[in-house]
Amino acid sequence: MKKYLLCFLFLLASFQLCCSQTVLKGKSFKALIGNVCAETNEYNPCASHMIHLVLNFRDQDVIFTEKNVNRCGEDITSRIQAKWKIDSAGRIVLSYSSKIPKGNFLEGFRLQIKGDKLIGYKKDWQNSMVEYKFEKMKE
Repeated sequence: MKKYLLCFLFLLASFQLCCSQTVLKGKSFKALIGNVCAETNEYNPCASHMIHLVLNFRDQDVIFTEKNVNRCGEDITSRIQAKWKIDSAGRIVLSYSSKIPKGNFLEGFRLQIKGDKLIGYKKDWQNSMVEYKFEKMKE
């Protein structure tokens, strides 16, 4: 009986892992990770911007795109690719093909699936952990 129970638990865990992978494959997610405000003498809608992190998950890899967005448009500031997989605790294990540039947002950044939500974590300049909730983008 114990063997059957162990086999069932293993299959259940494998199924959950497989379902988690398919929840992300082929999907894109976006989160607001910061903003920059600029003071100008005259009204200028292009002076300030919000910073978004966009994640595009494919079969084996994910592309992280950091964008500055304002009323005048959007500007891509960085694009980094990494391989990904989900561990049994729902953490997304990332392996980068090259070193992350110093000062890039992804330095010390981690991802996790909690329920049906994709959450990012990173310490801020005061060493406090900040949680970033990613929203699924329309396809």
